[in-house]
Amino acid sequence: MATRQKFNSRFTGLAIPIVCLIILGYFGFSAFQGNLGVKSRSMMDRQSLDLQFDLTRLRQERMELQRRVALLRDGLVEKDMLDQQARYMLNLAKANELVIFKE
Repeated sequence: MATRQKFNSRFTGLAIPIVCLIILGYFGFSAFQGNLGVKSRSMMDRQSLDLQFDLTRLRQERMELQRRVALLRDGLVEKDMLDQQARYMLNLAKANELVIFKE
């Protein structure tokens, strides 16, 4: 009958706590630096705020364009609006005119 002798080492008692600390460190690092971590969350919040500002600006721009298109609809074309758009699109002006384009 074979007998086993227990190998006693001073590191045997530290193996489980060290492995637990490594795993805990990994999850702690991931919670702070990972894709869904604290830093990523603050960056996503900043991007969300930037996108909200862009959305507001684009909505205002769209309303302005809709207002300008409404001037061309309903069978009523304002001559000044038509003249302005034609000159802008064709890049034409009379010899004695000064044209200032504002974008």
